[in-house]
Amino acid sequence: MAKICAYIVSLIILVTLTGCGPAPIKMKVPDYSIGPVSSEDFSDLVQSAIPANQGEVRISGKANWLGFSESPGYFHVVAPYFSGVTALTDTDIFLLLYNDDEQRYEILTQVSYTGISFDPQHGRRAGGALSLYIEEPDFTVGEKSYTPDERTFLEFTRPTGIRSDTEKNKLAHMLFEEKVARHVVERPPSTSFDDQY
Repeated sequence: MAKICAYIVSLIILVTLTGCGPAPIKMKVPDYSIGPVSSEDFSDLVQSAIPANQGEVRISGKANWLGFSESPGYFHVVAPYFSGVTALTDTDIFLLLYNDDEQRYEILTQVSYTGISFDPQHGRRAGGALSLYIEEPDFTVGEKSYTPDERTFLEFTRPTGIRSDTEKNKLAHMLFEEKVARHVVERPPSTSFDDQY
């Protein structure tokens, strides 16, 4: 019993110090899925979902969108996140899901690069997640609304499994450095967590 209590206390201390906790809950949409991300037709399917006036898709793939709230105690609270397909053009981020009945991708939401700030240093060398601040009014993913003070992370992952797709993340970093006008100059005070992602 003493060992179990000691383990529980250690776990509580670990969660308190690192901000780590239970895995976030994925947002699910009935009758939709992540789709055929390993298919040879994947790029064409994604491009066909993007309006013609929004340009060509530069980077696309399976991705996660996570929300982390900065708190005065330097805790990081994982918010519900989107797990699906992300497409990046020269002007916008698109989050998409696959309509299983109609066998096509549909846009769940989008945000223009003019509506975000980007931290170019976060995860750049390792090809990790991109750190963004959404400044677009009324931007939501599912039932989750974001505010300019709330940091979010966009991470491309491999088609199978949950491992990060470092090459796509590096390409996305380069695209954002070129296309996103507002770069975060001063990083938030709780930066010790950043290098883990």
